[in-house]
Amino acid sequence: MRKVIDNLQTISWLFPVFSGFIVISCVVYCLIWWQPHAMTIFDVDCSIVCWNFCRTMSKFWAAIAIIVASLSVFSGILFKLRNKYAIVTAAFSGVLTLPVGVLPLLTIWLNRNS
Repeated sequence: MRKVIDNLQTISWLFPVFSGFIVISCVVYCLIWWQPHAMTIFDVDCSIVCWNFCRTMSKFWAAIAIIVASLSVFSGILFKLRNKYAIVTAAFSGVLTLPVGVLPLLTIWLNRNS
């Protein structure tokens, strides 16, 4: 089991990067193909910020979603560089992009001892 966790630690910096790209993809999807209607909790919901953007089509939520997604990608790069601010940026972007934000939070958990 320890070997599996060690292998995951070596690639775990990619998890926040994937999370960020998923949120950016959601924003692009809502900008191009989404037809606004009364949103339910089961509609496009890869993240909290993307759901709010698709629900309102507000420029404010689009900006927040793109900033938080970029922050998630940036935290992945910080994890790769073993920067001390990686945990803070991953935690912040992970909470704001739940449920896909579990990926940056998983990276924090995997790298808690390094």
